[in-house]
Amino acid sequence: MKKIFTLLLLASLLATPNVFADDEIPQDPPQTPPPTPTPTPTPPPIPFEKLDPEPGQVGNRPRSLSAISGWCANDTIQLFFAHDMGTVFVTVVNTSLGSLWYCNAESSDGVAIIDIEPIAGCYTITIETQTSGTYYGEFAL
Repeated sequence: MKKIFTLLLLASLLATPNVFADDEIPQDPPQTPPPTPTPTPTPPPIPFEKLDPEPGQVGNRPRSLSAISGWCANDTIQLFFAHDMGTVFVTVVNTSLGSLWYCNAESSDGVAIIDIEPIAGCYTITIETQTSGTYYGEFAL
């Protein structure tokens, strides 16, 4: 009789649905990963060419390495000088609208920064130096 009772108890436990389900532990909802910052694109360099050729240089061909490099980022133009050229006079023109910006800087500092209004259009930069002549560059926004 004990065997039958044990078998019936076992059969009833196996046949009934599991009422002892594990209580789920509440979990925080999955967190979304933080947004990946969009990398700020590096502005393309502004190519400069020397307008007044040195002796032995043909025409207005630019030298392979310019003594001046520059970039336009946000609302500034940054000019970098490879060596001291004395005081430089910079003129920036938005040729689409005719807007002008001027700057006098010491190239011995190595950097000149010109604040402009970043309006879409074509720009020209003329840099007159005391010792190295005139340089010219173009870029577009």
